[in-house]
Amino acid sequence: MTPGLDFKLYILILLLHLTASDSFSLLPRGTVLFDRTHHVLRQQQHDDDEVSSTRRALLQSSTSYLLFLTATSFYPTISSAAMMKEGPIVVIGAGGRTGMEVTKELSKLGLTVVTTTRTGKDPFQIVKLKEDIQSRISNYPNPTSVTSIDSIRDALTSIKPAGVIYCASASKQGGTSFQVDDEGVGNVAQIAKEQKARFILISALAVDRPESKSFQITNTIGGNFNQIMDAKMSGENRVRKIFGKSGDYAIVRPGVLMSGKSFQGPQGIEINQGDMIGGGLSRDELAGVVVGALLSDK
Repeated sequence: MTPGLDFKLYILILLLHLTASDSFSLLPRGTVLFDRTHHVLRQQQHDDDEVSSTRRALLQSSTSYLLFLTATSFYPTISSAAMMKEGPIVVIGAGGRTGMEVTKELSKLGLTVVTTTRTGKDPFQIVKLKEDIQSRISNYPNPTSVTSIDSIRDALTSIKPAGVIYCASASKQGGTSFQVDDEGVGNVAQIAKEQKARFILISALAVDRPESKSFQITNTIGGNFNQIMDAKMSGENRVRKIFGKSGDYAIVRPGVLMSGKSFQGPQGIEINQGDMIGGGLSRDELAGVVVGALLSDK
């Protein structure tokens, strides 16, 4: 065991290593599934009919709360020695709320982080962080568009990252679902592989359950978000094709991302099979899972 590594994190990493099954779930009483694909949620819904017909209602619905383990209480002392190569961690789409949470979580663990955005603007320029956390975060100053493989190649070749975390998704300003969640994912995965960097993709729960209401509602939002679940599934498949079975990547499928922070800390862990549950979690909880996947040596 790595000196100073929290025992609960050690258990988490051991479970993250179990990638033999097609769909493996690691759940704090109902929370994470994966095959290199980690399904993450905090709020469980046993009956798909309980999923309401609007995105706002989905966010506000409350069935039984199942708390996911937070990164700060799970692994406070990990160093970059856990990574397979030297270098910073690049966060793609760092200007969004999820990207910012992931960036902060990485820095809290003492890792060097480089943020990238489609505009080149520093997402933390006007955000006050503790000095020690801020000191480990820098911003790549050039606009970095996931829709341009040359743009991604220029950025990652310059930064030489040990890991790349993909937090970008479709937006009104940034591009459509198929541009960002499908083609963009493939562009970044391809260059990450060329750079021998570990690649972590944040996707979405239920992307392989097109018959579910959560899939159908989310997939028909319209505008730049239209068919976003189809695009995310296609993006996942691009990653699997690019890296192959022995590739250094993980796909994290969170449930609905809810506002606010988690407060109650780690709960009991269950292991389950299949993408069979629904619900949500907070972005800081998701950040903890993403960092756990990054730091696993599998």
